[in-house]
Amino acid sequence: MEEENLNKLLDSVQFLEQLIGQKITYVGIFDNFAAVEFTNAYSFIVPKDTAPPAQDMGYYYAFEKLPKIIEKYGVKCCGYYIEHNDVVILISPRELCKGGIKIISRRERVGIADAIMSSLFSMFDNPSGHIMFRNKILGVLSFTNISPLVDLALQKLRKLIKAGAKFVKRDEKTIETGWLKKISFGVKPILFNNIEIDFDELERKLAHMKIRFDEEISKIKKMIDAFISSMSERIIVYRTGEKKIIGKTVAIEGKISNYDFILLLTRLMRDFSSPACIDKDAFNVALALVSKADKVCVSNKEYPTEKFKLGEMKSLDDPKLHPLLMCISIITGNVSIQKFRIGKMNGIAIKGYKDNLGAIAIIY
Repeated sequence: MEEENLNKLLDSVQFLEQLIGQKITYVGIFDNFAAVEFTNAYSFIVPKDTAPPAQDMGYYYAFEKLPKIIEKYGVKCCGYYIEHNDVVILISPRELCKGGIKIISRRERVGIADAIMSSLFSMFDNPSGHIMFRNKILGVLSFTNISPLVDLALQKLRKLIKAGAKFVKRDEKTIETGWLKKISFGVKPILFNNIEIDFDELERKLAHMKIRFDEEISKIKKMIDAFISSMSERIIVYRTGEKKIIGKTVAIEGKISNYDFILLLTRLMRDFSSPACIDKDAFNVALALVSKADKVCVSNKEYPTEKFKLGEMKSLDDPKLHPLLMCISIITGNVSIQKFRIGKMNGIAIKGYKDNLGAIAIIY
């Protein structure tokens, strides 16, 4: 395997380490893909042009079937699909896999011809024969020549070469001895890591990566940047029936004239039906009015959302508030305006929806 391609695969392994919050030691290198086995999952890293199609699952991407080049090793999986530059990381929980990576070991009965040959054989399928690159163990010297890592293997054998050993590179997987007995060998991949993936945390990170508000935030900043004091993102996990959903919000807070405001953008939150008791009063009220929240917390008290007193408004009385109206209108294409009161909080709500996007400005 060319070093450039190997580096691309290992760059994606580094990214995978960031996603799972764990250090990966063993990375098996196969023809045109890398494989990592965990106690509860498999991960396969493949070039984008050989990856299976991605399916949009809302807060993450998924794949239904592994490429045939992987399935031929005895494993069938579905799972998570993650793009990283021009490489794709496929992650499959074990319960979504049938079979497992099967490596059939090849053994040969060979008599020891001399001390150098004895030193060579002592490294086969032994930690002393590990093939390392960028602090990862990619495989081990072995009669089972599967990994296309002959160049790295020859570097491993430099001491034997200096001692008089002669080796011939037959192809990317095969080395032959060039003295006394002709023996072919190579590198067997090692991929098992005794670590576990936290899939709940992984899904939160995937949702954070996938759900974006870049375009909406850019439009909002063009209109009200001078009035914004803070901006924060939040991932929210909830259930509707038996289905788990992960949504995301961006809260933009500020002041226009004598009015405080929060402009809340949401994605995949329309079906949120849990209590809106997550943050400060303004955030909670905004979330309750833009979703199906059953309760809302204001001034440290919990109210059923049926307690909202709402009144429709045809227009805003104060023209200074029109920039907020324009923000909601431009990013959703439709708006409604309401007066609201809940507990000790009252004000004006401007909201709109577009596909899985909800947007609301609370002025109080």
